[in-house]
Amino acid sequence: MKKLSLVENKVHFDYDIEVSTDLQTTIRRVSTSAFLLKAAVVIATCAAWTVVSSVAILVNKVLMVDVGFKYPTTIACLGLLTTTLLSYLSIICIIPPHERHAVSSNHFFSRILPTGFMMALTFQTGNGAYLYLTVSFVQMLKAFCPVFTMLLLFATRLEKATPRLVASITLISIGVAAASYGELNMSAIGLATMLTSVLAESVRLVMTQHLLVGQALHPLEGLFYIGVACSFCLMMLAVIFELSPFLTTGAYIMVLQHPRKFLAAALAGFGVNCLAILVIKLASSLTLKVLGTVKDAALVTVGVVFLHEVVSTLQMTGYVISLVGFISYNVIKATASTSIRHNENADFARTAVTSSDALKSESRRIQDEKAQ
Repeated sequence: MKKLSLVENKVHFDYDIEVSTDLQTTIRRVSTSAFLLKAAVVIATCAAWTVVSSVAILVNKVLMVDVGFKYPTTIACLGLLTTTLLSYLSIICIIPPHERHAVSSNHFFSRILPTGFMMALTFQTGNGAYLYLTVSFVQMLKAFCPVFTMLLLFATRLEKATPRLVASITLISIGVAAASYGELNMSAIGLATMLTSVLAESVRLVMTQHLLVGQALHPLEGLFYIGVACSFCLMMLAVIFELSPFLTTGAYIMVLQHPRKFLAAALAGFGVNCLAILVIKLASSLTLKVLGTVKDAALVTVGVVFLHEVVSTLQMTGYVISLVGFISYNVIKATASTSIRHNENADFARTAVTSSDALKSESRRIQDEKAQ
């Protein structure tokens, strides 16, 4: 009877193996399909962000230079107000009431509002730079953003300075300096304005790392709260710097004369912000930065080929150098992130093996006790 029991156990064991194999095959097929679907969604989202972001820049350029609407703060405010309104409507339509989160007044004024101000300053000065500089040169200067960001992270001890990181941001600095020196239509005001935008963007990125600490906000909720703060700051800046000339020169008539272009600018602003959140959610913030580099390079090409902007050899050489430094910077950051995840997985694997060994030992002990 004992032998028969062993045979029966073997039969059941073989049956379990067959069922397990079929189940694993099914799971593998489902996992492959899910992976391909997710990859397709990620690729489509990344492509959409690249296109919409480029369109937003070119539309703003057309409004300020071609149309002559020289009010960069008002244009930025238009986009952020649209973003705030549509994100609020999206929250109502998408997020169930019991899953929505509210932020305290202390959190809003201490974290969200300062971040919104830096975001507003980024948009105001970033748009204003197009009044003085070419599209190509503005995109080149944006490569300088990691330098300011890393210096701020080093200063706040959120990032440890390593030789490779220092080398990469130094290479970026050299490239941007060469590109600036080679700019044929240099404007001191334009350069100062764009560097202010880059600095404000770097500060905003660092502040954003603190923004959602301890807050389980949905991405749309985060976009809404930051949009409220940024819109408020932009409106204050617009009232201070642009309201008087806007009314006295009759610039509001341009809005009535070119409604489609202003509507395109408003919707493009909302699209850029939403797609940026989706890219970060589906991929990573590093992916967004790499896409930004690709977009900037594409806009430099558009500026030269289609807008007939003149780029000197020294300027292009400097931009290529800064791109190499920027790519190196992203590779270093990605490698560090992968290393951290690898160590975490290794720790988990060691814990799992230890737990498995402990279970096996306990199982043997129980079997020995039954045998006795």
